Amino acid sequence: MAEKMENMTTKSEPTDVSNGASDRVSLAHVVPEGVDVALGWFEEMRTIPVAELDAESKAVRRRCDWILMPIICITYALQFLDNAVLGYAYAYGILEDTGMTPSDYNWLASIYYFGYLFWAYPSTLLLQKLPVATYTTVLIFLWGVLTFMCCVAKSFAGFAILRFLLGCLEVGITPTMMIITSSFYKREETPVRNSFWQSSFGSGVVVLSIVSYGLGNSHSTISNWKLVFLFVGAITTAWAAVFYFLVPNTPTETRWLSRRQKLVVIHRISTNKIGIKDKKLKPYQIKEALVDPKMWLLCAFQITNGICNSSVSAFASPLIEGFGFNSLQTVLLQMPTGAFVAVIEPVLGYIATKVPNTVIWISIAANIPNVAGLFGIRFIARNEHNKWALLGCTWLQFIFGVTNLFSWTLTASNFAGHSKRSFVNAAVFAAFGVGNLIGPHIFFPSEAPVYESAITGLLVCFGLSITFNLCLRTYMSHQNKKRDRAFANGEIQGVDGELEGFYDKTDMENKAFRYVL
Repeated sequence: MAEKMENMTTKSEPTDVSNGASDRVSLAHVVPEGVDVALGWFEEMRTIPVAELDAESKAVRRRCDWILMPIICITYALQFLDNAVLGYAYAYGILEDTGMTPSDYNWLASIYYFGYLFWAYPSTLLLQKLPVATYTTVLIFLWGVLTFMCCVAKSFAGFAILRFLLGCLEVGITPTMMIITSSFYKREETPVRNSFWQSSFGSGVVVLSIVSYGLGNSHSTISNWKLVFLFVGAITTAWAAVFYFLVPNTPTETRWLSRRQKLVVIHRISTNKIGIKDKKLKPYQIKEALVDPKMWLLCAFQITNGICNSSVSAFASPLIEGFGFNSLQTVLLQMPTGAFVAVIEPVLGYIATKVPNTVIWISIAANIPNVAGLFGIRFIARNEHNKWALLGCTWLQFIFGVTNLFSWTLTASNFAGHSKRSFVNAAVFAAFGVGNLIGPHIFFPSEAPVYESAITGLLVCFGLSITFNLCLRTYMSHQNKKRDRAFANGEIQGVDGELEGFYDKTDMENKAFRYVL
């Protein structure tokens, strides 16, 4: 008995002060070690009639939409700006001021992802052990400071160190946004919301293009490219305080929800069958991840996706400039891509939310404009008459963000068991980092401004990404049908899928789990 008690931990409900209430409400739950931290809340939630919880569900979801979603969107936009600012600095003469070469620029674009790759798994382990919002706040503040420091770097070595450290910090941002989103929303609600915060990088492009254009017309004694770094660093550092105050580590710690509303959130996300958080590392779940075909297919997909991502992010400016536009025009002409992405991604996310099992089909369809645009860039003649057509083909490349968005959605929705999900997240983000490392190096300076080899390589990547998506959908559809048959035949009985999630069962263990297609 004593041995049993040693493996028990007491979880206390945090002080809840909401709607003007000042009384302290506390409830202690005895929760076995190795199960979800919100199990006590789940058990309390089950004492409330389901009809009451369902009736309050929409109001609570709406409150989360108005408070939580804007914060996540702005955070993701800032993360993109801190990475994309290098392309704007290129247009404003960073190479000339620092004595760097085009080859050095290629390495600066990719070395960010060395840091991304290096810190992917440690970051995931920290996410499982540390409070997610607190950890994210530290990341935001530090990457803002590093962006500031880019203003004082005077050589390739200095920039390389800063870019590496930025990669280490920012690898944790997308996983934290996914964790926070899945902690407040049902699985069927996440595609459209993921699309909103993912597409916010489009709004960031618009803002950065306008600000960069204005800074490019300034007559400051400070170089224009340094002003861009100063602007992005300042707003990022300040944003860390806002994030810390408004984003909770778990739904049960939310400042802007009453206790009753927190229980409604628990009711809503219990249908995900994945719980909220379990800090105990379970090696058997990592072993299961290593033999799960879904993880390897997503990793293969993310390598090809990463190649496309870094290519578009780092080489949009050189490509547009190569069509015959000057540096100020090059900066301004990237603004429409942001507006386009800010519209198209939420629309496609909404469709995926409303039409079941269409996530992968939409992801595949989103590759078609990319391929068409690449053919245009490769074969349309480079002259003054065609430069606007070539620009349009370049704008089409930014639609690839939809496939990126849905791959994160598939990763967040189709793996259960906290240790397994953490490991899969690390593997998938590491694969994304590998692809991003490769991307800039298929753009050979000797082939500028046409980059024939790079265009051919990107066409191959899009073809492979479609293939991997088809294989993933076929496998998960087969598994869903297999489980449905087992339930229909009575081979599986008495499984409480929601409770299994709060007992930290994996998607393979929890036979009530169904994969999002």
